[in-house]
Formats: sequence, C-alpha cells, structure tokens
Amino acid sequence: SRWATAAVIRHIPGRALLPGFWLSKQLHCCTPLPQSWRVVSQSSSAHISEKMSLSSSASQPSRWKDPSSNTGNQPLQTGLKLWNSLSDSLVPFVPEDPYCVKYYLCGPTVYDSSHMGHARTYVGFDVVRRVMENYFGYGMFCIMNITDIDDKIILRARRNYVLDKYLAESPATQVVLDDVLSGLAAKHSKLESNVAQLKSDLSAALATAEQNKSSSTAAKRVKELQELVDNESFKFSQVKDSQKAVSDADTVFKQGGMDEASFRSTVLREGRDILSELIDAKVGADVRDTSIFRAHGAKFEAEFHEDMQSLNVLPAHNITRVTEFVPEIEEFIARIADNGFAYESDGSVYFDTQKFSESHFYAKCSPSSVGNTALAAEGEGALASGSGKKHPNDFALWKASKPGEPEWESRWGMGRPGWHIECSVMASQAAGPTLDIHGGGCDLMFPHHDNEMAQSEAYWGHQQ
Repeated sequence: SRWATAAVIRHIPGRALLPGFWLSKQLHCCTPLPQSWRVVSQSSSAHISEKMSLSSSASQPSRWKDPSSNTGNQPLQTGLKLWNSLSDSLVPFVPEDPYCVKYYLCGPTVYDSSHMGHARTYVGFDVVRRVMENYFGYGMFCIMNITDIDDKIILRARRNYVLDKYLAESPATQVVLDDVLSGLAAKHSKLESNVAQLKSDLSAALATAEQNKSSSTAAKRVKELQELVDNESFKFSQVKDSQKAVSDADTVFKQGGMDEASFRSTVLREGRDILSELIDAKVGADVRDTSIFRAHGAKFEAEFHEDMQSLNVLPAHNITRVTEFVPEIEEFIARIADNGFAYESDGSVYFDTQKFSESHFYAKCSPSSVGNTALAAEGEGALASGSGKKHPNDFALWKASKPGEPEWESRWGMGRPGWHIECSVMASQAAGPTLDIHGGGCDLMFPHHDNEMAQSEAYWGHQQ
C-alpha cells in the first residue's frame, strides 16, 4: 500500500516495522479521524460494521452517530457502503483521508497453533483489504497486534514446563495412570456442574423470552446461553471420551493385550492436558524461569505468520507485541485513572464501568451481554481472582502478579497488563486517537472489543 507511507513515518515504532515494506515517494499524512469502523468476522460471511459511536450529549449517550454529520466530511465517491451493525443499515464509508485508511486488526493470542477459525478470520480481513485497495482505490495502513502475554499463554507455557519436568523424572506408569484418572475425575465433576447450571439458566431465559416475544435482548440471551451450553457440553463429552479411552486401555493392558510402553503412551495422549493442569496446580507457583513465557509466545507467533503466508494473507504494515509496550500500557492506564475511570486495589487496577456509564455508552457491540458472568470471566482470564472490584462488571487493566507469573515494575507494584488494555494502547500508539476500521472476531465483541472501546474513550476523552 504505497499510500500508507506517511502513516508509517508518523506512527510506526521502528521496533515493529515489518522488513520489506516499500516506502513510496508520495506521502499523505494521517490526521486524527472523528469516527471508527469495525469489521466483524463471522462463520458464514464477512460483516463490515461501523462502531464506537455516542451522541454529543454525555447525558444521553447513544451507540452511533454519523461522523459526517458533525465534521463536514464527505465520503470519497466510490459508492462503497458498509453494513453498520449498530444502526442495522448500510451507510457510506467516510474516512478522513481516503489515501491512508487506518485499519486495525485484533490479532491472535499466541498460546497454541492456529486453527480454522483463525484462517477464516484473517482471510476474510485480507479480502476486505484487497477489495478496498485494488477495486475502490483506498490506501490502506494495516496494523495488527500480537498478544504475547496473557493468562492462556502463562498457563500453557507453565503447564508444558512442569509436565516436562515431571516426565523427566520417569515416574512409574501406575503413578502416571493414577494422576491422569484423578485429574479427569476432577474435570468431569467441574464440567458436569457447569453444564447443569447453564442448562438451568437457559431454561429460565427461554421462559423469559416466551413471555417477551418482542424482546431482542431476551432472544439474544437465549442464543448466548445455548452457545455456552453447547461449548461446555462438548468439553464434557471430550473428558468422558478420554476417561473411557484410558479405562479401556487399562483393561487391555491388564489382560496382556498391550505392552507397557503402548499403554503409557495412550494414557499420556488422552490425559496430557489434564495431567499438566494437575501438576501446575501443585507446583506452578514455584516456577521462576519467566523466559518460558516469551519463548512460548514467540514459537506460536512464528507459526501463525507461516500459516498466514501459506494462505497468501498480506502481512500488516505494522505488527505490535504486548511485551514491547508495557511502559506505554502503564502510562495509558494512569491517564484513565487520572480521568476518573479507573481505580487501584491491592496492586491491581480496574476499569470503573459504573463511573464510565454515567457519561458514556458501555458495551456498544453487545449491550445485552453486560452482566454475562461467563463471558466476563473468560475476558478476565483463568488466573484472575476478581477480588477488589467495586462492581462485578469492572475489569482488570493491570493485574498484580502472583508467584509463577511474569511481572513488570509499575507505580502499583509488580504486575502485568490486563488483556483488553493491550489493544487500546497499541492501536493508539500506531494510529493515534482514532481508527477508520477495526477488525475482530464476533466471539470477542463482548467483553474484549467493548472494553477496548471504553478504555480508548476514557483515555482520549472521546464519545466515539
């Protein structure tokens, strides 16, 4: 994208610039843009959606306001209209500088190998980019973040580490079997309870929806709960399948139909994840080699880029990594707190959703999801304690690190960034106070993208 040169010069930190980016002689500056758009990838089709809008009146916040109505900007006459999921209508695409469209993609959390969902998402975003560049003639400046520190990465890296140490001690096969069966039984009990609770919640939501047939909120709640029931039920069935496979193998082994090496291999194949989780719960807090976390993320980031290249997905002009922006994240959080929208508690810092909602629209992507404890817990991460919050909807901007976790110095003590703040900071560092297009998976609309918008508005003093 030869028109993105000025954006590169003005916004990209040298540490994040991809090698091989061609700098054009024609420069076009990117100035702050008074609106933001979002691309949401879904399993059946690509939806391009405008987002992040509020009315100019803080007392009556709304989800969307046409950016051309108060800026005087007129869309480039390409005829391009994008589906606005906040107004449920097609609207003209209105960039401030059509030669430098700032396009931010919410990138992967590199804790494991990429899957078909990643392929579908980033191929879809690439198609949007190519159509806008090659057909409509827009100049695209593409930014993508890499989440290389997160609860999922910490747990996966640490569990692999402690499991390798466990196996290096060559425990007896019977010990391995007993540990795997113990871990599977605990997981079975937990998932069984989760499924029962979710089914109860779903029954209640169905009754509410039946009584309020015209309520889209009630219908959406039913859909959300059904998806959660399906997901937890699938996990439950996987655990039961593993339990049966181990039990069957144990029977065959005891009857002499399988040698010990093959039996041990079967037990580890079916119970590796459960076993690593069990061992981590016992000794994970004692891990002191924090280099394992960066090495883990780097491995799967490299694998992700190889996969994208194989799919012929164009690389972003600017790739940012969380571990490279921790000082900027700290300053960003401090300003949110100074603006009155965050508070410190026991070394952690939380976003004050109640204070924010007094003057802003919180959860513009999915208002009906506010209060969904399962989604909120997923967003906070498996290592979050949740203690110290003023309100259940508040979320972590900075997390006080516990033993066995990576940590950085900050004005609040040793800790690490929360998940949602990462995108707000890196997008702001690369593109300034506003974006033209924001891309992300529909499964992350709440809480991740909703919280990302709230943080950015709280930092920049925007309503949209």
